[in-house]
Amino acid sequence: MKKYFYVLRPILACEWIEKRNEMPPIAFQELMKEIMPPDSEVGMEVRGLLERKRAGEELDSGLPLKAINDYLEERIRYFGQAASEAPAVHEDTEQELDILFRQLLTEAWQTD
Repeated sequence: MKKYFYVLRPILACEWIEKRNEMPPIAFQELMKEIMPPDSEVGMEVRGLLERKRAGEELDSGLPLKAINDYLEERIRYFGQAASEAPAVHEDTEQELDILFRQLLTEAWQTD
């Protein structure tokens, strides 16, 4: 059951990035609040898992939760397709980032 959180976090983070075009928050609850409608079936199931986790219940095993499984399968399929259709990154980007990194290191370690 706790493995759901390992998959939900990156999916919610992808949704956040797609929706807001910015880095997602670290706090899982903040991601949930912004991305997942509280009255949706999947939202209620995830909130139920969070409550069980907060209550100290071990979530090592349990029956699959259909709404969460369906949501994750659909979102993984969606983001897989979106990633395959995304424009390719320029090959020189890595080299540009390496140069920038070295410049920042030089500035940071430079003594006057």
